Amino acid sequence: MGLMSAQAVAATEAPYFSGRSRENITSIMRDVPLIEGIRETLQELHRRSVFTVLNTWAWRFMASAVGDRFGFDEWTGARMNCGPGGLLTGAVARHFDERDKVRAVARLAHRFGVPMSRIAAVGDARSDIPLFRAVGFSIALNGSAQARAAASVAVATPWLPDILRALRPHFLPAED
Repeated sequence: MGLMSAQAVAATEAPYFSGRSRENITSIMRDVPLIEGIRETLQELHRRSVFTVLNTWAWRFMASAVGDRFGFDEWTGARMNCGPGGLLTGAVARHFDERDKVRAVARLAHRFGVPMSRIAAVGDARSDIPLFRAVGFSIALNGSAQARAAASVAVATPWLPDILRALRPHFLPAED
């Protein structure tokens, strides 16, 4: 089927970012099409004291740009070396794959004293399946057939707040 690993994707993409600054990446990420309603969803989750993580095997500097823009509490991703002046070198410092997604969430769960069974994950691809299996509830959002089959529920929507209906009975704290 021609599927590439996270490591192969990172190695292929890395040279494109050589010499770019964080400000440049943030500017680029403003134009990347994303699902609508991210800010509204995060505001509702934060209102209910839910900690949010953008857990991706894409570049951490890209996740940081999106995380800062919308207000995620934390983010993950592959890391790239920086050179003089903080410019990206185009060399992978640390890969991040589907196993790292699970490890990152497990570390956060341990840090906050939350069992993995009380964590919900939202994803769309095969790289999310190990995390779906490790947490208590999972949503395949506009997911591949494999992701939908592995998730607790599947939601197809262009509006991210639609996941809140799926989360409410399982994971969102009751309204005061």
